[in-house]
Amino acid sequence: MKTVISYHPISEKEIHNWYYNMDFSLISDDVNYSMIKTARAEKMDDESLKKYIKTMKQAVKTDSNAVFDSTHGFFIATIQNYFRQSFIVNVSFSRLIEQKEYFKEYTKPWEEILEKAGDFTFLNSLTTDTPSSGIYIPLEKVVELLKDYNGNLIVKKDIDDFFGQSNAKAFIESLNYAKENNTGLLEANGILKLELSIENDKNETLSKPTKAIDESQGLKDDPKSEVAAEKENKEKKSLFSRVFGSK
Repeated sequence: MKTVISYHPISEKEIHNWYYNMDFSLISDDVNYSMIKTARAEKMDDESLKKYIKTMKQAVKTDSNAVFDSTHGFFIATIQNYFRQSFIVNVSFSRLIEQKEYFKEYTKPWEEILEKAGDFTFLNSLTTDTPSSGIYIPLEKVVELLKDYNGNLIVKKDIDDFFGQSNAKAFIESLNYAKENNTGLLEANGILKLELSIENDKNETLSKPTKAIDESQGLKDDPKSEVAAEKENKEKKSLFSRVFGSK
C-alpha cells in the first residue's frame, strides 16, 4: 500500500472539543464517558468509537516536549476520520508554500489555535520522514482561498500547476466541503492509503481510496505488560494534567 497525503475537514472548536480539551488524565480508563458522550453527539458508530478511544489512549503516551505535528497534530487528523469524511489529494500544500510563500497567508499556526502551547515544538508543516499533520487552513481562509482560486488567475495557475489537474480538483473539492460544513482543513500524511488490488494475477490497478487507520504508524498496540502499562499510565496522568490541565 502507498501512503498518501490527505486533507481533513475539522473546525478549531472541534479540535478542542474532540481532542485538545479532553481530560487526558482520564483517557487511560477503560470507560471514558466524556469521549463516549462526544462521539454519540456526533452520531459516531460503535466501530469508529472503538478506534477513537484507541487513538486517544495512544495520544496519552506522548511526551510533553515532543514535536506537535508528528504526535498530537497527527492524532487530531486521525480522529477526524471517525467523525466525518476526509480527502485524498496526494499533493502537499506545505510544499506549495515552500515554492510560493504567499500561500502561507491562508494558513493558521498551531500556536494561535491552541489555548495553551505547553513545551511542544511546532513545525506547522508536513514532515517527509514520519507521519504527521501539516498546515491548517481556518474556515475564513478556506473561504478566501476558494474566492481567490475562482477570481485570481495567479492563485489558480499556481495551484493548478503545482497540484496537477486531478489533484487540484480533489483539493478544491476538500475546500468546498470544508466551507459547506463550516470547518477548517488540516493537511496530513500517513493516515489514509490507496490499496493495490491484483486482477488476473498480473494486472495491478488502484482501488478506490480506503481508510486504513488501524495500520497507520503510531497506532499499534503497546506490547508492555499490564502492570508496566498501568505504572506508565499513572506517570502520564500527572504529566498531561500539567500540560493540558483538567476540564
